[in-house]
Amino acid sequence: MKYKCNLLVFITTYFVLSTSVLAFSIENQFKGFNGNYLQLGYSTSNYKHTDKITNISGSVDLDNNYSISGGYSYSTGDWNDPGEYETQTVKRVSIGVGKYFSLNSNTDIISALMYEDFDMDGTTTSTTTNAITTRIPYDLRIYNASIGIRTLTAANIELSLQNTWSRLKGSNNTKLNFHTPSVGARNISDSGLELGLKYTWFKGDIAINQIGFELLQHINESIAIGGRFLSQNGSNADLSERGIFVRSYF
Repeated sequence: MKYKCNLLVFITTYFVLSTSVLAFSIENQFKGFNGNYLQLGYSTSNYKHTDKITNISGSVDLDNNYSISGGYSYSTGDWNDPGEYETQTVKRVSIGVGKYFSLNSNTDIISALMYEDFDMDGTTTSTTTNAITTRIPYDLRIYNASIGIRTLTAANIELSLQNTWSRLKGSNNTKLNFHTPSVGARNISDSGLELGLKYTWFKGDIAINQIGFELLQHINESIAIGGRFLSQNGSNADLSERGIFVRSYF
């Protein structure tokens, strides 16, 4: 049986696997926000097709206001439909480059290019005959380009406004163009407590809105431990996600 990708399922899964609240983009950070890190995270979701997500990501600042980032995530899910028990696994690999342009000491233009590759497969088991069908893997590639602005206020709060244009190409000649505006804010206190909030909405044939919150405690200059909460709604794609992560700076 050939795996036929449901566009809503994919977009919802894409949003869950791609969202990062504190790392607004992949460019260098303002003073106090270290952009050189490696992060390991685990989260759970109440979305029908995605139960557990494990991910690793990182970013490195380079000269001339450039940076590179990348990540890998692995998600699993299982559910029951009438007469069927289904499972799904999704693997995501991403790599990107960012650059910022300083307007003044507190305001930057931020930009980034990123490539993402998704591999989706799974099984369908008949609950009447117990026959198991392995789906043919479905591959999706997304090319992203983003530009935005960020500013650091007198209260040491970083505010950002950004838009990302994306082009999706996949198996069976699947093609889709969409863009995702976002607004965000974050702050790091003298005690090393970092808070981040980000609101994103999908602009295309499917209407999805998403808000994410992260709380990160810097133990020292090298280690931080955090948690995240994400809520999404729209186009019958309502879900929530909760997770924890450990970040190592260098």
